[in-house]
Amino acid sequence: MLKTRILTAVVLLPVVAAFAWLGHPWLTLLLAAALGGGGYEFGRLGLRDGHQVWPVLCGVSPVLLALDAGFANGQYRGLLVALTLIGWAVWYVLHARSATRTEAFAISALASLYVGFLGAHLVALRQLGQGLSWLALAVVTVWISDSGAFFAGQAVGRHHLAPHLSPKKTWEGAVGGLITGVLGGMAVAAVGGLPLEHGAAVGLLVGVVCPFGDLIISMLKRQAQVKDSGALFPGHGGLLDRLDTLFFVAPLAYYYATLVAGAV
Repeated sequence: MLKTRILTAVVLLPVVAAFAWLGHPWLTLLLAAALGGGGYEFGRLGLRDGHQVWPVLCGVSPVLLALDAGFANGQYRGLLVALTLIGWAVWYVLHARSATRTEAFAISALASLYVGFLGAHLVALRQLGQGLSWLALAVVTVWISDSGAFFAGQAVGRHHLAPHLSPKKTWEGAVGGLITGVLGGMAVAAVGGLPLEHGAAVGLLVGVVCPFGDLIISMLKRQAQVKDSGALFPGHGGLLDRLDTLFFVAPLAYYYATLVAGAV
C-alpha cells in the first residue's frame, strides 16, 4: 500500500504543480474537472446511504462555479448558488418519490455547494496577484500540517479528537499539526515572496481547520460505510479524500489574502 501511495504521488504531484504554474485557463479546467468529480463522489456517498440522489447532477454546479471563478472572476457566483438551490428544490418536488426526499434534497444541495462553492476558491486564489504563491501557501501548508499532525499523533497521541469518526486522530496530533502549520506557512511564504506574518497567519488557519475538513468527509464515508470516497488514485482513494481539507482552507486563505493582506 505504501509503495502504491508513493508511486501515485510521484506521478500526480508534478502534473498538479505544472498546472498550478501555468495558471488560467489550464488550472481552471483541471480544477473544474476535479470539483465536478468531487461533487459526483459526494452524491455517490449519499446514494450508498440509501437516499434518492443523482450523483452526476451533483457535479454540475461545482464545474460551473470553478469555471466562473476562472473565466469571470466569480462574477456569477451568487447567481449560480441561487440557481443551484432553486434547481434542486424544483427537481425534488417534481421527481423524488422516496420517504427521505427532504434528506436527499439537503445532501444534493450540500454536495453541489460544499464542493463547488468552497472548492472554487482554489481557482480564485490563483487569480490573485502573486496567485501562485498564495495557492502554494494554502496547498503546501496543508500537506505540511497534515504530516506534522500524523507524526505527532504517532509519537505522543493519547487523547482522541473524534473517536466516533476517526479513531486515529488525537488532540496531540492536532497540536502538532497546528505548530507545523504555522512554521510551514512561514517557510512557504518565504519561498514564495510573501511576508512571513501572512504565512504564519494562514498556517494558523490551516492548523485549526484541517482536522475538521478531514473529519467531515470521514463522517460522510462512515455513514455510507465505505473506506474511501472513490478509487481514482491508487493508494489515496478518491477526489474527496485528497481535497477534503482544502474545502475549508481555500476560502479562508482567499479572504485572508483579499481582506487582510490586500491582494487583488
